[in-house]
This record gives sequence, structure tokens and C-alpha cells, in this order.
Amino acid sequence: MLEIGANIGTSSIYAGLTGRFTKILAVEADARNFDLLCTNIRINNLQDVIMPVYAGVSDHMGEGLLQRHALHSGMSTLEPTENFFAQGTVSGEQSVSLRTADDILREAGIEPEDVTLVWMDIEGHEPKAFVGMSELLSHKPVIYFEYSPHRYSDDEVNWIQKNVVDAYDKARLYSDQWYDLPENGLHGLNPEEHRFHMNVLVC
Repeated sequence: MLEIGANIGTSSIYAGLTGRFTKILAVEADARNFDLLCTNIRINNLQDVIMPVYAGVSDHMGEGLLQRHALHSGMSTLEPTENFFAQGTVSGEQSVSLRTADDILREAGIEPEDVTLVWMDIEGHEPKAFVGMSELLSHKPVIYFEYSPHRYSDDEVNWIQKNVVDAYDKARLYSDQWYDLPENGLHGLNPEEHRFHMNVLVC
């Protein structure tokens, strides 16, 4: 399993405790979350299962600036919107190493075909993370990701539709419950109809 945006282990810890995964890569960019992620891994005796990776996942290797949310560390982002700054909840910037998902797997010695599940929630940076996992996508792991169209460009929505949704046999939307995608896929979704975050499952 590869979790991108692992936070404090919210999903990785539960996944590790099920015993269904022999190895979990938990990638987190916010230093505050990463420290707690490592602590939670130790508390739950999952050091042999979960490998924490301190990095931001993107479409290239380099350095990035993470805008840290003062009230909710899970909302820190590499893709801040005007509204993000207008809320007055920014607690500062944090420099973070950017890596692609393909490179992270390679450095961890994990073959892309061995990844059965990708779980991703990175506050609007999902399109760039997808671009950086082309090798992984070719093996079609099950993917569950937060979908935030108000934060994406039209080109990014088109890319995800073509290279992720259309490449899989099944795709469903989860908001307050499960929904089938419209006939025109992501293009037919109306964020105003869903009060909760939209998440997409492809398999």
C-alpha cells in the first residue's frame, strides 16, 4: 500500500493493523504530522510494516513550499488557493523535499506491480502526484483519492479523466454515500451537489 498524504497515520495505522499488507509506504509532507506518524507507528508496533517517508509527492524532484494551516494540520497544502490565505489560517511556510511516487517506490526497493492500493489526499496537489506515478499507474493498483475540481485546472481534470478514470474498469464517487459517476465521468460532477469532500475510487 502507498499512502500519499499520510497525516498522522489516520489510514496507514488501521491498514497495518488489519494484517492485510506486508508493507505500507506512508508519505507525509507536514513536519508536525510526520513526527506524530512516526510515534503512532511505534506505539502500534508497526515498524516492520509501515515505512514513513518525509516528502511531498509531485510531478518532479526538487524543493517546494508547503503552506501550513494553523488550525488543521491535515489541510496544509502545496496548492494554496486565494481563499486559503483569506481565511487567515496560514501559520507559515515549510520547505519540503518533492519526489515522485515512482521515485519513492524505487528508492524503497518496492516494485510498482507489488502495490495493490494507493490512498491519496494531498489538498489539491493530486493531479501533479498522478503525473509523477506513470510507471505505477501502468500496473493499475486500486486507487482511492480525494477529488477537488475547484482546485484543478481544466487540463488537470482532463488528464485525470483520460489517464486514471478511463484507464480502469470501474470508477465510483464517494461523498456522503457511494455514487456512480455520470456518463461523462469527472466532467459531469457538480461540487455543489455534494456537501462533503468528493473521493473517487478506481479499480
